[in-house]
Amino acid sequence: MVDIHDYDIQCIEHEILRKYDKSPCDYPDCDCLLSLRKDMINKRVLVNQKEILPDIIAFNDGLTAALLELYDRSHRIWDNIKDNEDFKGAEIEAKCYLSYDYPKLHPVQGDDRQDLWNAICDAGWNRLYYDGVSLTRLSID
Repeated sequence: MVDIHDYDIQCIEHEILRKYDKSPCDYPDCDCLLSLRKDMINKRVLVNQKEILPDIIAFNDGLTAALLELYDRSHRIWDNIKDNEDFKGAEIEAKCYLSYDYPKLHPVQGDDRQDLWNAICDAGWNRLYYDGVSLTRLSID
């Protein structure tokens, strides 16, 4: 299993939690801390990718299914309203986000995991997450 509980990552995560707990709206250093944490974890994952590849594939398959459902639902809604005079000039903007609940299946569990998850999933604090899990949002007009 990939060990992401080493001292360096723990120090960065504690600093993320300290800054986030202090003020979720005060985020001058958060991009750097979140990016550094991601890069350190990615390095460890790449060394052990054969071991965790099935989990990555399962996650990607689930995410792909969620994005396809979002796409189909958005188009169904648009098809139902596009010709309605009350909605002239309207558009649909769809984004996909992870649940706010820390995943029970995540391989790393602990008392502070939900708090760290809150910081990572806070689009106001983590600008990388502003549009959710996809690189761009779906916009239909």
